[in-house]
This record gives sequence, C-alpha cells and structure tokens, in this order.
Amino acid sequence: MMLRLMNVASSVNGESRVRTAEVQDPVTRALEARFGAQNGLVARYSPPDFYLDLDTIARRGWARRDVEAVVEKALLETGLVEKVYTHERLLGDPPKGDPYFALMRRSFFETRSPQVIVVLKDGFYLSDRPGGTGHGTPYDHDRNVPVVFMGASVKPGTYTASCGPEDIAPTLAALLHLDYPLQDADRVLKEMMR
Repeated sequence: MMLRLMNVASSVNGESRVRTAEVQDPVTRALEARFGAQNGLVARYSPPDFYLDLDTIARRGWARRDVEAVVEKALLETGLVEKVYTHERLLGDPPKGDPYFALMRRSFFETRSPQVIVVLKDGFYLSDRPGGTGHGTPYDHDRNVPVVFMGASVKPGTYTASCGPEDIAPTLAALLHLDYPLQDADRVLKEMMR
C-alpha cells in the first residue's frame, strides 16, 4: 500500500487548490532519475503543461517518445492528472472513449502548443496564489459560462442556444449598429435582440 501526501493549499467549494510544484517536481525527479540531473529536457513549465527542449533531446540522441513517456508516467502517478496529451496523440486518430480528445485537438496548434498537455482531474485547481480561479479545463462546469447582455436593445430572458466567446463581438457590433465581418464560427445572437 502506498501512502500519498499532497500539499493541497486549500479547498473551496469542493475544489482543491494545488501548488504548481505538486505537478512540476515529480516530473523533474522522474526525468533526473531516467536521464540524469541537469538534463535540460524541460524548456518551460507553463502550469500544468510542459514544453520540452527538442534540440536537447535530439542532441543527446534520446527518443522524444521516451522522454514524453517518463513525463506522462510521473504526471499520472501524482493522482492529480486525468489525461496527458502529446503532439503525436493529438495529430493521430481520435481514441475511442476519450471525452476530452476533440476539445484538446481543437485548442491544439502544433508549432505553438506544449509538447506535453495536461488535464487535471476534476476538482483540482492549480495555482500558487491564495485566491482566484480560472477557466480552461474540458469539464462542463468550466466550459459552460453564462454570457449576459443588458440594455434597451436586449430582450430579458434566458436563452439556451449554444454560443461562445466568438459571438460576443459580432453581437455587440450589431447592438451598436456597426459593421463587423463575421468569421466562419461567429454568429450574432439575434434571439436576444429587440
């Protein structure tokens, strides 16, 4: 039996605030155990994700897949991580039964995204700050955020049609009678306009 102690800073509304080191330190230790100290494999830690130093990996003759596997194993062993995505996975065929894959793939941009993308388990919030919150997880409660419009040109009510942040600017432009070029995914929220 293994006893796992986590340095959980606080818990608010059932969500546990976890320090960034609780994700970073196990990865650092695992990479040092496998590839030696001061290996330079992590170019940047952007909590909870990791940018790998691909030049260092190539220069030392290591396989990127092996480095990613060590990082993934360390992350999953923390008990904080639900899923780990690598570029290879996100560029491949969608796995069966992965409810987050499509969301992660849509936010993925190969030349800019981290090489190791981490989804924390639901209920954990990663931050070294004592307060605040954020968005960015694939969980419904985090993705479904209300949009509120008020004013003389807005019909009071609740509207259940799907909309996103991309619809706010065109809707505001329409309310202000301004021309706004719509992109493919944009729409004006006409159902709430008088």
